[in-house]
Amino acid sequence: MARWGGAVRGGAGWCDSCFLDQDSGIVSLIMLLALLLPPLHAAEIFEDRAFYFGDLHVHTGASGDGWSSDTKGCSPNFPDCGALADVFTEARAVGLDFASVSEHVNNIYTAEAEYFSLLHNMSLDADDPAGGFVTIPAAELALSLGAGALLGHKNLYMFADNATLREMSIDDLRWDGESMVFESCEAGAAWFADWRATWGTGWLVPHHPATTGSPHPTDWSCVDDGLQPVVEMYSKHGNSLSSGTTYDLPVEGLDPARTVYEALDPAGYDVRVGFLSSTDDHHTRPGSTCTAIPGTSFAYGGGLAVAVLDASEPFERAAVGDAMGARRMYATSGPKLPVIIAYETSDGAPLGGMGEVIEVAEGESVNVEVRLPASAAALVVEVRLVGPSSVFLLQDRGDGVYGADGVPPEAWLHALVRLDGEGWWGDPCDDGGADAEERIWLSPTWFEVRAVEPVEDTGDTGDTASGGDSDPPDTEAPTVDSEDTEAPTAAEDTEAAEPEDPATPIPEAACSCGGRVAGDGSLGGAWWFAAVLLVGVRRSERSG
Repeated sequence: MARWGGAVRGGAGWCDSCFLDQDSGIVSLIMLLALLLPPLHAAEIFEDRAFYFGDLHVHTGASGDGWSSDTKGCSPNFPDCGALADVFTEARAVGLDFASVSEHVNNIYTAEAEYFSLLHNMSLDADDPAGGFVTIPAAELALSLGAGALLGHKNLYMFADNATLREMSIDDLRWDGESMVFESCEAGAAWFADWRATWGTGWLVPHHPATTGSPHPTDWSCVDDGLQPVVEMYSKHGNSLSSGTTYDLPVEGLDPARTVYEALDPAGYDVRVGFLSSTDDHHTRPGSTCTAIPGTSFAYGGGLAVAVLDASEPFERAAVGDAMGARRMYATSGPKLPVIIAYETSDGAPLGGMGEVIEVAEGESVNVEVRLPASAAALVVEVRLVGPSSVFLLQDRGDGVYGADGVPPEAWLHALVRLDGEGWWGDPCDDGGADAEERIWLSPTWFEVRAVEPVEDTGDTGDTASGGDSDPPDTEAPTVDSEDTEAPTAAEDTEAAEPEDPATPIPEAACSCGGRVAGDGSLGGAWWFAAVLLVGVRRSERSG
């Protein structure tokens, strides 16, 4: 695993190691490459957490709408499909830490029972946590009510051990052995509870929830977030997060009443779901985030899901299931980048982070920091904090830290990180998107307000030490225009304030290495060579 932060990064960025010392150029280069070039295996350690990157939604030629070179062949509009027999080998080769093949099991594209059994057992056999690769057996379900109302497509992910899941067949994924038509939402929840009692931990995950055509949109009134803790909000089918976004809208149309923000609305469905992204690839190419297929509903590259574990926690199937259930997952449009969000009280006491429910006193504001590896900070376009009614621009505090103080907690808040896509990949990523940016969407944090007991009037005049009344300082974070921010509504204050906590310049005396100052924009030969290699690794990762 690559390690970010801690002793490796040091308190003054790159300066601590004096990489450009002419007397130790080779050693310096090796140390630099160890920091900058992640191994093909994608897991990263950042601070005290481990970040694992995976594609949870892949189809092969086993499904009626899928393609594989070794089954019925490749689609005419994408002749470079993969082989069913190699799907998990391919997932490992492109640097994924975990993967799921999720064939259809109850609609017109249902996989034949023999194919489903073959892939299910291939998934179990490919699970190799000791080797850094975990498989999550899965299936795609199309749910509806007896009256014909469509509830949406959902993937069922299974997290029990191989011995438990080995006996499961395709019939066990359909409530009556044939269909997923329920007489009520409660009947559907009861079926899934029974399924879990038999087959162990599992989660249902809605995907492409706001698309108006096929695939069908999600009925959020029939979603139980205790059984469906996350949503696939972005894939090759496009972006279902918000009706206000200006990029990657589903080509078959977007229903503004079915977006993820509508689901989260505390005055509406009030469903607490975290975020993940997948490719929903139908050509046996897991992790293909830079492959779009123009003229089809697979118009975009899709993305990846990120599972966040404690660094000391074993990486295994059950741990990924726990992360999904606790909403310790987030979505990325492709970049494999560790990101952490942390909330504190105004006096610095920790409150919690992504996926958690935080209790705050009535009228209390919070401080927030979003942290990512300092080596990736140059690629960050912007970091924003999005809530039901406001968008806050986080200030660049340097060294990969972005923050704001005095944020009024809304019912939920989540971070959006915008990245320079061409800088990340080294050249344009052919993902069919409206721009070259890449994006990371952290799952929300929810806030519950605790009523404050009224304070008895003691007659205190409130005089300060200086002898006069004093109002609290105005520390509220700046709000920004909601255009292309995926905010549900526009913020009133559209003028972004100057950062109160700008990045602190690194003193030259602290960084001098053989007469050259690290961080002054001048790159020695070793730095230039490392940068070229970094671009090469990104290109290899993308083309995989």
